[in-house]
Order: sequence, then structure tokens, then C-alpha cells
Amino acid sequence: MKVLVATNDLTFSVALSSEYLRRGFDVHVGVTNFFRREQDFDLIHFQWPEELVNWVIPTTPQNEKLAMDCLDWWKSKSTLVCTVHNLLPHATSSERGADYQLYTKFYAHMDHIGHFSNSSLTAVRALFPDIPASRHFVHGMNSFENLKKLAGTRESTRSSFGISGNSFAISTYGNFRTQIEVELVHEAINQLGIEGSRIIFAGRLPWVNRRLNRAYKQFQHRRWTQRHGAVQLPGYIDDPQTVALFQAADAMIIPRSGQHLNSGILTLAMTFGTPVVAPDYGVFTELLNGSENELYEPGNARALASAITRLSQKQAEDVRRSNLLRFKDWGWQNITDCLIARLNTI
Repeated sequence: MKVLVATNDLTFSVALSSEYLRRGFDVHVGVTNFFRREQDFDLIHFQWPEELVNWVIPTTPQNEKLAMDCLDWWKSKSTLVCTVHNLLPHATSSERGADYQLYTKFYAHMDHIGHFSNSSLTAVRALFPDIPASRHFVHGMNSFENLKKLAGTRESTRSSFGISGNSFAISTYGNFRTQIEVELVHEAINQLGIEGSRIIFAGRLPWVNRRLNRAYKQFQHRRWTQRHGAVQLPGYIDDPQTVALFQAADAMIIPRSGQHLNSGILTLAMTFGTPVVAPDYGVFTELLNGSENELYEPGNARALASAITRLSQKQAEDVRRSNLLRFKDWGWQNITDCLIARLNTI
């Protein structure tokens, strides 16, 4: 079988392509191969519809037409499958606007639509009811197994962040989507009374359009980090530093004020067994309920602070071992097995 993994995102294409290669398939990678139409592929596996419009959100009629023309061309030649990451693009301007139409037309071309969770399947089917239910299936969660080769010892990674042996390390990771999420973390940490806690604030602050407002928000954040003696890791965080951070943390916060479909923070954390404090809805409730991790009411700083405190009262190493055991079946290997089994039985 000749497969095109139609994404330029190395975060996912390396691991997914490796699984197809391991099964003896002829694998090609990249969105360019989709647009050039110079080769024949038996299977094309997409990740993000917005990648086909060059990540221009809201999309333009010209970009959408180019993408749909190519999908029309491939529809009669290949089996088209996608893995769902977002309910709509993060920067979408309207739930029923141009980006909704992009997703609707994209899904209409797919033969199979794979979901990481039942929560994802339910949410997508509710928003796009005209897509036949038979095309949807749940293939399970991914992991970042390929990053484990970068792992050092937990002691060495904690030392690199200035975390002493008995300190409780609380961390964030990744881009904050809104200023409300930043303030949620600020307010929750302000309420903590955990002796020997260490704060790591990793990731980019959200963009604020007005210059003076942006400068003021940055000033507030600097004062907050100074007050708590927080380690600040702004900007892009590379793979080695990402691995070190998830190994070092005793509590990884997933800050949410509302509901979203998925989170790469969750799969990164479970790859290394890192304890998480996650919002109590959707995929997080479905997958973490009953585990040793903690859930909180989205947007509620007091609830977030309480959840962090509860987690601090557990033995971090016990939680890590429990996570590694409970979520051991996550990964692209199982996702690929599920997809291939579906192709062979339909």
C-alpha cells in the first residue's frame, strides 16, 4: 500500500509515518504531494483541514477552492482518512462562518473520520450532523513515544530547573489561548499554600492587539513570576527541553476557561506519566476520571487551586507509575492498527 501522510507537522508525521513504514507500506509525507498530484496513493491520511489552506484563518475563497479541487481529484483515486484534532480552527472568527464551511466540505470528502475519544466523536457529530455517522470511528489517543529517547533521569531534569528533591514542581506548557487562561493560573497559584512548591511557567502568552494593553499584561505577568520566584520559559520550547519539563513536573496544569476538543498536553503528559490537573469536561473527564490525576471546574481558580493541592498530597512517583500503566495502550501503533483493521473489514 502506498500512503501519503498529508501534513508538514513533524510532531505527528514522524511517529505516524514510522508506524506505516513498520508495516511495510510505501510512505510519503507532506502537503506538497497532495497539491502536486504527481503520484498515486492508495491511502491519504490528513490531520488538520486548515493546513490545506496554508493555515490562513479565517480562510479565503481562493484557498478553499484550491483545497477542494484537489480533494475532488483525489476522491476517486484514493481512500481519504483524517484524524480529528480540533472542533474548529483555534483562530476561527465564527462558529458557522467560512471555517465551518471549510470543515464541512473537508469532512464530506473523507471516507473515514478518526477520533481520539468518544467525546470528540460526539462533539463533531453534533456540529456536523450531515456527515454520515458510519464514517466516524474512535481510534484512541496518540502518544509521543519517539520523544522518550531524549529522556534523562528525573533527578537530573529536576536539578536543571533548580528543583530540590522535596519540592513540589507545578508547571504549565504550550501557548495560552486567552488572557483569561493566564489569569486563571495566576489566581490559582496565588491561593496555594503548598510548602516548598516550585513554579515553572512554560509557553507563550496570548497576543493582545492593543500595544499599551499588551505591555501592561506583560508587566503584570513579570511581577507575578518575580513574586513567586517562578522559572520562566517563554517562546518556543524544543523537544529536549519539553521532555525535561514533563519529567521534572509533579503537576502539569491544563488551563481552560471553557470547553475545547483535545489537548496535546494530555498526551505528552501520559507519555511520561506526568501527573496532570485538567478541566472536568469532555476528553479529560472521559479519560482521567477515576485515575490518580485531578480535575477542576473550568475557569474556576479556587477549584484549580484545590485540585493542585489534592495532587500535592499524593506521592508523585506513585501517580507517575499509575499513569504509565493506565495509559500504556495509547500511541500511533494502536491508532494505525485500528485504521487498518477498519479498512480491511469495510
